[in-house]
Amino acid sequence: MSAPHDRTLPPTSGRPRRGVLATTFTVLRQRRRTLAGATARVVGLAGLTGLLTTAAICALAWPVFTRMRDQRIRYHRAEEPYPHDHTDLAWVALCTLPLFLGCSCW
Repeated sequence: MSAPHDRTLPPTSGRPRRGVLATTFTVLRQRRRTLAGATARVVGLAGLTGLLTTAAICALAWPVFTRMRDQRIRYHRAEEPYPHDHTDLAWVALCTLPLFLGCSCW
């Protein structure tokens, strides 16, 4: 014995029902100004958050950059080759990665 299936009955009015996509676009078209305002606010806040996060990370990493520059100047004055040590930059990148990921997931 087969189980009964749920079947929706066709509409009783003479006109066909609109699809989900057509209904969605109709509502969006009617509320265009509200949607544009909300989109502008979200994009603006996301951009501002990214800018502030980048500025904070640069401010926190500034001592690392200053020390790297001072080492380069010291090696240049001593006329020795400057050993490119990228571990400081790797630490800055690893320590700031959670900030960037947190802001992007927000």
